[in-house]
Amino acid sequence: MPPAALRPALPTEGAAAPFCQGVEGARVTQVMSACSAVLEAVGEQKVAQQTRRAKASGTMRTLLERQVEILTIQEVAILEKAGVPNVTAKNVLVAVDAAPGVRTAGGGGVLRRRARSPTAA
Repeated sequence: MPPAALRPALPTEGAAAPFCQGVEGARVTQVMSACSAVLEAVGEQKVAQQTRRAKASGTMRTLLERQVEILTIQEVAILEKAGVPNVTAKNVLVAVDAAPGVRTAGGGGVLRRRARSPTAA
């Protein structure tokens, strides 16, 4: 058997912990990125349906309203998968949908904060 100085060191539990945390962190990052991409795609579909709904009437308007409701349900499910509680997800979506100019074509469902000027308090 080779002397201890020549044998490869075996990882210990203490040394493996940071590696496992790094792997878990990478997994969480991937899930969040995937949720973000899907949420944005659903948000863009929702904006398109809302735009069409504004111009529609009668049965077509009713159909488009139902499609917007279904897309909202999908958004809530995506946010829940990302760890957001159901009630919070619904409240956020109500706020985003109610805020003028937050959801715009090509902007998806991403809530974009306006930049503050350096002189603003």
